Amino acid sequence: MRHLEDNVEGLSGAELNGRALTMLSHAPEGAPVCAHPDLTQPINQRWETVATIGLDLPAGRLRVHRGGPCQVTEATWQTF
Repeated sequence: MRHLEDNVEGLSGAELNGRALTMLSHAPEGAPVCAHPDLTQPINQRWETVATIGLDLPAGRLRVHRGGPCQVTEATWQTF
């Protein structure tokens, strides 16, 4: 939550890729916003960000990227 509160300005931008990259945090302390599984850990301790989403409420659209924000490109978004 602290990462998100510290980056409110970047999360308020109109550009979806920019907002997703603002979410990027691999910091080990606290809860990272972009988590990757540690395959050396037991299955119940392999934390992973499975989706990054963007909401366009006025247009009624949901955009989904499979995986964490560190892998976002314009081509990886699906629009619903």
